[in-house]
Amino acid sequence: MKTRAVTDSPFAEVSGDELSRVAGGAGFLGDIYKNLVFDVGSQIGGGKLAEQMYGQRVTSGDKTRARAAMKQYLVQGNKLPKGAPHIFGD
Repeated sequence: MKTRAVTDSPFAEVSGDELSRVAGGAGFLGDIYKNLVFDVGSQIGGGKLAEQMYGQRVTSGDKTRARAAMKQYLVQGNKLPKGAPHIFGD
């Protein structure tokens, strides 16, 4: 295991590789980011999906079910939706 000395400089550089090894580092933030994107993506995409499927007869229940299905799809695929910035890698 590689250790690193702590410096007094607030501008000391930490590489992404080093950060990913820290408990609660980039991997932790990446999971939070993915969950946030999955939530937003399912809210937007699920609503649009329901509107496309049911047209003018779409109900709030239809949108709720479509949003839940969209979130499940995103989580199971564990991939960010197209267009979402990949700020923490894959």
